[in-house]
Amino acid sequence: GDGSFPSNGSLNVYKLDKNGLTSAKDLTQTEVPNNSIPFSFAFDDEGQLLVAEAFGAAGVPNVEAGGSVSLYNDLDSFIPTIKSEVTTTEVTTCWVRYNQKKACAFTTNNGGGSISSMKVRDGKLHLVEDVAAQ
Repeated sequence: GDGSFPSNGSLNVYKLDKNGLTSAKDLTQTEVPNNSIPFSFAFDDEGQLLVAEAFGAAGVPNVEAGGSVSLYNDLDSFIPTIKSEVTTTEVTTCWVRYNQKKACAFTTNNGGGSISSMKVRDGKLHLVEDVAAQ
């Protein structure tokens, strides 16, 4: 790539062929909430998609703004729908990692130098601690 950030507000879903290669065109493009910029993703035990999103405009993260993690389901229909969202007060939420043993997720917040923790319970995402570590 050219080093620029992707357009804010969308997830692209591609079809994979039998060799694991992506389709030539986007299969679907789904808007994400809050003018956020999808940055990283992980899957939980049920195959739901967790997406770490930095807030910003015009594709540029705002280091003064917070971030969020959204939980998407209905991936089999190729139109991901948001099921649950957690907003953090920390800045520039970037990376998300899911822990299968504990059914929880952690995000790094690069703008604030912190880690937030969330729990996936009853099919929804719940904030445990805004600043679980710093």
